[in-house]
Formats: sequence, structure tokens, C-alpha cells
Amino acid sequence: MLFREILVPVTMLSNDMSYFDKISRVTANLDTIITLYFSTIAPEEILHTSAMGFVSGMEGEFIERQKNEDDKIWNFLKEVCTKYPNFKAERMVGKLSDTVIARSALSDLIMVDGKQMVQNPEIYKQAETTFISSRAPVMILGKDNNSSVKNIAIAWNGSPQAARAVKAALPFMRKAEKVSILQLIRDGKTNKSGIFNPETLLNTLNRHDIKAEVIYDKQRTNDVAVDLLNLARKAQADTLVVGLYSTSRAQEVLFGGTSKTLLKKTDDLNMILSH
Repeated sequence: MLFREILVPVTMLSNDMSYFDKISRVTANLDTIITLYFSTIAPEEILHTSAMGFVSGMEGEFIERQKNEDDKIWNFLKEVCTKYPNFKAERMVGKLSDTVIARSALSDLIMVDGKQMVQNPEIYKQAETTFISSRAPVMILGKDNNSSVKNIAIAWNGSPQAARAVKAALPFMRKAEKVSILQLIRDGKTNKSGIFNPETLLNTLNRHDIKAEVIYDKQRTNDVAVDLLNLARKAQADTLVVGLYSTSRAQEVLFGGTSKTLLKKTDDLNMILSH
């Protein structure tokens, strides 16, 4: 698998050049296009016009101010693209969490800023909806991570979600210095049958010329997420590959339990997710 395009949704808060520097460093070894995707609701749609079809003076000022803010971000993104030749900017009208779902169908990976997710509950909520419905795997850049993707740990349980996450991470794993398969032992037992056997994944990675090792550890707490994170840090991983799943897609309960804990406690780790 090769990445031909990585989609980076941009919000009004994405005005920090250091974030785009981080993206450039993380993707430096990948021959891919980075699309900065900027989508905002037209200010006219936010406001209610009068019965006569006119907009009040105050509302008119709001529209003008909002357009200026949008243009400011857009011009900043174009400036970013002049700095990085493989970056391109794309602009759309509509709610970002809605338009990015359709747009992601044409992308290989969605990349988002973990720092914004942690600091802004609304962005976290939008990300939750986007991840559930998106057609592409997602990479969250850890806010305290040094932009390294050299030591990758895979949380392997043999599920289709975990398998899809592994496939999404293959371009990074080919360039990594170390790849580990994490296995938690519960009640002294591990599942050694079929795809659940970590040796099966080990052989699959070997076929992709990726050398990996299996790391076993006891499940020490009742929180699988905490144990996984501790094991990943014990392996000195900078990136964690995880399959997320929901017991009820109708209710969109994707970030419950283990998944939510992982997302809330991985400031120092990048995460590559699929569902």
C-alpha cells in the first residue's frame, strides 16, 4: 500500500506553522500529496434574512468579518503550500465534519492534530463523528510527540479493525527502525488460533519486508487501554496502531471504553486508527 494523498482537515485554529512543520517531518519519507482541506459554512447560511430578503447592518458586518477570517486562513494555507512543494490547499463551502466525510473517500489517510482535539471539546466531538463515518483510516499526531515515526507498536487482537489499521500503517512501517506487536496475556492465556496468533501477523509483515518482534506482557489492570499504553511506552514506541470498533454503529458509540481512554491519554504518541 502506498499513500497517494493524505487529507489534513483544517479549522480556524490551524494557524500555527509548527503544526504543518510537524506534518512535513512525519511524512518526509513518503512520496505523497498532503491536501490541506479547508471547509467553512457560508456566513449567509448562519444568519436569517428578513422577510424582505434584506440583511441587517449588524448581520452584514458579521458576514464581512467572517469572510475576512476565512480568507485570512485560506491565504495562510496558500503560504504554507509555497513552503512545502508536496502540500496543496483545497477549499470547500460547508460544515467541515460533513464535507470531510465525503472527501475522505478519495484519500488514503486522514491526518489530524491531537493538540487541537485535546484543547477544544468541539473539535473532539466533530472528530468523533468524522471517524465513525469516514472512508479512510486516521492518524492523530500526538501533541507532545517530537514528530518521530521510527518506533511503531501494533495493538494486535486479530480483529478486522486491527488488520485494517495495520494495512494503513504499512507505508510508515516500511520506513520505521523498529516494529513491535503488542500482546496482553489475560489469565495466563493468549489466543494462538489463526489470525489471532501474533505469529500470523509477524509472517504477514515479513512478506512486506518488515521485520517485527512480538512483545508479551500481563494484563495488569482492568483497563486494557492503560495496559496497552504502558506496554507501548515500555517498547519506547512513538506511534501506536489500533483498530477501533463499535458494538452499535447505529448509536455511533465508537469512542467508548478502551478507545476513548486511548485517545485521551496518548499525548506523547501518534496514533494510526481504523474501524
